Amino acid sequence: MLKRGLIFAMGFLLLAATALAGLEYLGRTRVDPVVNAYRGVQSRHLALFAEDQAFLRKFEIFRPVREGRADAGPALNPRLPWSPPSGAPRPPTISVPRALTEQVLRFRSEWMRHHARIFKENKIDFSFFLGLNAFDHWDIERGSPIADLIEQGRFKPPEDLPTPGTIDLLTLTKLRLAWGAETRAPLPALEQVRALARLLLTAENIQLFASGLAALDTERLAYRYYVERGLIAESEWQPVPRNVTRRAARAAWATRGYFHVWTSAETLASVFLAEEPPIGLCEAVNEAAPKELSLRRVLGPTWPLERDFRGAYAELDRVIARAIDRCRLRYLSRMIELNKFETDFPLPGFFASLPYSRKVFGLRIATLPFIGFEAYDDPDPE
Repeated sequence: MLKRGLIFAMGFLLLAATALAGLEYLGRTRVDPVVNAYRGVQSRHLALFAEDQAFLRKFEIFRPVREGRADAGPALNPRLPWSPPSGAPRPPTISVPRALTEQVLRFRSEWMRHHARIFKENKIDFSFFLGLNAFDHWDIERGSPIADLIEQGRFKPPEDLPTPGTIDLLTLTKLRLAWGAETRAPLPALEQVRALARLLLTAENIQLFASGLAALDTERLAYRYYVERGLIAESEWQPVPRNVTRRAARAAWATRGYFHVWTSAETLASVFLAEEPPIGLCEAVNEAAPKELSLRRVLGPTWPLERDFRGAYAELDRVIARAIDRCRLRYLSRMIELNKFETDFPLPGFFASLPYSRKVFGLRIATLPFIGFEAYDDPDPE
């Protein structure tokens, strides 16, 4: 009987060792090469990223505003369409007819040339732009669907977290600039669009940040049209150069691309823990932290011979703490306080919950998606 028990125990240990060896082999051959390749991408672009950051810090428009003197949220949040909808319906008061949006999109970069046609067929309310200069930041987490989630302590996965719809905003921006040509009053149009772009850059949301840069690019195209048509002297307005918005876009997305639990400690510290935090810090942490924190329940616990990510999470926690100190991050802070990311975030895969296999599958999940460096790989010089 004892002999049979020993044989059974030895067989079980042999099977367990074989399974562990198989999992480690799977990790070393299928997951580690992916992580190493992605770290190589991060490292390859680090110097140029640092140059972009130093360059962009010279521009006031990119400086974050944690708690300014005048928040645009109460004025804008109730008036905008939010997607996806959350809670009680909030009929927006700012919207553009779909047919007009599609028409403006078809005109592409030539929309200014069609201003007479646009306004012959449409009447647009531009009151939304009035008074935007009075605000110095836009908090989308107060008086909004996100504020409701914070108050209720209700978690939404990042892809389901409501945000202001930007298609209507950017279409309305183009129309406001076209109205400046139609009425031969370009300066008010340029000033109002610049005010909106500046607010979009302070919303601590990477999609809205990108929309702010798009608004600046749109403003610059309209400015050139005004100058070419003699509606404004070249010296009367200073657009933000394409080189600036291009570098701001790639730097902000790259900041997000560096925020991963598998990023090397040296790179993570270089990007996020240097004396000057990166432009895009608030946006990157808001965007990326939920998934990274959700994986702590998979990658954090450690059994004997399991891969150990506790040090990596300690570094990530330092970055998050710095972001919370410098940014608003109300929703993120509340969900961390309630431990929602580690309990309610949906993670796929049975094998991602079992000891040993969870590290391999969890690390693979942590590499998806890997975005943020496309603009460095495919530069778009002016």
